[in-house]
Amino acid sequence: MLQSKQISRLLSQGLSPIPSDSNNGTESQPSSSVTRRSAPLSISLLSHEGIPLTTVLNRSVLSETKVAPDNLRIYSLQGYKYLTSAQQPQGEEQSQSTDLKNWEVIELDNGLKLIIKSLNVESATTSDSQEVLVGEEVGDNVLVNNTSKQSNSLYVVLFYAKSFPDAVAKLKLDNIAQALNEGLKGYTRG
Repeated sequence: MLQSKQISRLLSQGLSPIPSDSNNGTESQPSSSVTRRSAPLSISLLSHEGIPLTTVLNRSVLSETKVAPDNLRIYSLQGYKYLTSAQQPQGEEQSQSTDLKNWEVIELDNGLKLIIKSLNVESATTSDSQEVLVGEEVGDNVLVNNTSKQSNSLYVVLFYAKSFPDAVAKLKLDNIAQALNEGLKGYTRG
């Protein structure tokens, strides 16, 4: 299980700048100026309720924007609400599909975007099931897991400027999510 410092260190890896094309493929000194075109603004690990548990800010890039860190918390909640509502089955054709999209890119105001992804940290060995009454008829008993997948999920959200490539943001988020999935395997909300 990852500790708080390890999680922060892992998240900060997602804020590393992408190399600029100005070197034309030559190995020279990396540019010391990090801009919002080359690096994300912030990355956070969110609880099952969308509340930031750990946030790492790229202060040099964030200072270029007019976005306050407190606003990023609000945007995190918006992204969480959007993703969780998109994950809810709507109608019979979606309820039969088990492969729901677990990430989303959202364009915000002020030239800001976020990409959010849910983490699969549930332990595969836990099989606490119980019979519960579903619906109003007595005959509708269904075997369900004691803790729902959504209530035990964690989320990662990455903020970046509109000029930052979406594909690079997705790759960064996927790499961080993969490491967090492994490091937080078996996490249960207590």
